[in-house]
Amino acid sequence: MSEMSTPTHRALVRALDAVKASKGWSDRRLCRELGIGLTALDRWRSGRSGIGERNLWQVRAFLVKHVAERACSGART
Repeated sequence: MSEMSTPTHRALVRALDAVKASKGWSDRRLCRELGIGLTALDRWRSGRSGIGERNLWQVRAFLVKHVAERACSGART
C-alpha cells in the first residue's frame, strides 16, 4: 500500500472529506476522530504519502461507522 496516488487512495481521501463536510467538522476534529495527526491527513491529500496498512483499518472502520449511522438515521425519517 505504499503507492501514493492510486484511485483507491484518492477515493478514501474524498470519502473522509465528505464525512468531514457532512458533519461540519474541522480537519483537526476529523484527525482526532480517526486517531491520526494533521500532518498525516495533509500528506494523504497531497499524495505525498499513502494511507498505509497501519492506518487503513482505522479509515475503513471510520467510514463504515459513518455509513451505518447515515443508513440508520435515514431509516428513521
